[in-house]
Amino acid sequence: GGNRSDDRQIWIYDIVSESLRQLSFEGGHRGVWSPDGRHVAYSSEGAETSGEDLWIHPSDGGSDPIHLDLGIAGDEHAEEWALDSVLVFSTGGDLYAVNPFAQEPQAYPWVEAEYGEFDFDLDPSGRFAVYASVEFDRPEIFVRDFPTPQGKWRISSEGGIRPMWSGDGQSILYTSLDNSSIIRVDLEVGSGVVPLGREVVWRANQFGRWDLDRNTGRAVATVPAETGPSDDGPATNQFWIVVNWFEELRRLTGQAP
Repeated sequence: GGNRSDDRQIWIYDIVSESLRQLSFEGGHRGVWSPDGRHVAYSSEGAETSGEDLWIHPSDGGSDPIHLDLGIAGDEHAEEWALDSVLVFSTGGDLYAVNPFAQEPQAYPWVEAEYGEFDFDLDPSGRFAVYASVEFDRPEIFVRDFPTPQGKWRISSEGGIRPMWSGDGQSILYTSLDNSSIIRVDLEVGSGVVPLGREVVWRANQFGRWDLDRNTGRAVATVPAETGPSDDGPATNQFWIVVNWFEELRRLTGQAP
C-alpha cells in the first residue's frame, strides 16, 4: 500500500466555457466517462491498496470518490465504461468487467482465456467490441459480441494494437506492431463482422497514443520529432492532426477521388 509518488490528477475541461477544473486531488490517471457523463472512472493508488485501484467520482465534483475495492492484486486501468452497469477494465494483462454501482461490486473476466487481452473499444451501436489479444503469441485484433462475448472474428493479419472503431461502425483502425502505421480494415457487418480488406492510412516514424474523432473523421496522434538533438536540446514528442485524411491518402497514392 501507501500512496504512490505521482502528481498526475484528473482534470475536466469544458470546451464551451473553456474552463478547466481539477476533479481528483489524491492522484489519478486513465480517466473514462460514464455513458451519461455524470461520473468519471480512473485509476489511483490509495493508502490501503496493493496497486492502482478503480475509483468513481461524480463529474460535478459534488461528493467524494467511491473506491471500488475488487480484491485484485496489481494495477486496474479503466478501458471503457460501455454500459451503466458494465465498466470494462484491464488488469494483469486481461480484460475484466464490473458493475460499478452494485452494492458489492464483483469483477468478472470479460473473456475467459489463458492468454492476455487489452485495448478494448466498443462500436457505436454497442453490439460489438474490438480488442487486442495475444492468443497467437503476438497481439492480434479481434471482434466479439457485446456484452456477452459469443462470436469471435479476427481482424488483423500481421499483428496489431490499439484498435478503434470508425464513427459509422463500418471500419476498424489499429496500429501496426512496430508503431509505424495506422491500418484501416473495412467490414461487412451483419450478425457478425467480415473483413473486406486492409490498407495503411497513415505512416510515421513512430506513433504514440492516437485518437479518432468519430463525428468528423479527424485523427490526432503523438509522434516523436523527426529531427534529432540540436543546440536547442533533445528532440521531443509532437502532436499531429490530420483532417480529411482519406482525401490525403488518395493524394499521396495518386488515386482518383
